[in-house]
Amino acid sequence: MKKAKGIRVLCVDDHPIVREGIAAVIATQDDIVAVGEAGDGQTAVAQYRQLKPDVVVMDLRMPGTGGVEATIQIRKEFPTARIIVLTTYEGDEDIHRALEAGAQGYMLNIAEDTVKIHIKNIFGKMRVIDRTQAVVSASERGIIRLDQAQ
Repeated sequence: MKKAKGIRVLCVDDHPIVREGIAAVIATQDDIVAVGEAGDGQTAVAQYRQLKPDVVVMDLRMPGTGGVEATIQIRKEFPTARIIVLTTYEGDEDIHRALEAGAQGYMLNIAEDTVKIHIKNIFGKMRVIDRTQAVVSASERGIIRLDQAQ
């Protein structure tokens, strides 16, 4: 992740392609920069401590420490932390729990076609044709480590 001026965002999701997609969307903005990534809640808390981003985009359902628990831990240590929940589960009780834990809002209405367009654009930039090739290419380029991509 690059370091620059603007709104600094930490992307948290257990799917590497989703994290890369969020980072790719952020990269199109002049005043927003993705400063870090995490694939689980425990790593998100550690990354927050280290990077102190302006905003966290937090997935709710992740293996190990989930998004709600990570939100609670971050807000306990950093009461002014700004966390936006990212989930595809409409009406999920976890959303309510995350808001009670201190998340400032959530995103539910991203269309499947929008995701497909972003994935297609990522594949084009990586010069791959499917998710498997994307993961292999990302591993070879040092973007991800397969032992952490679970």
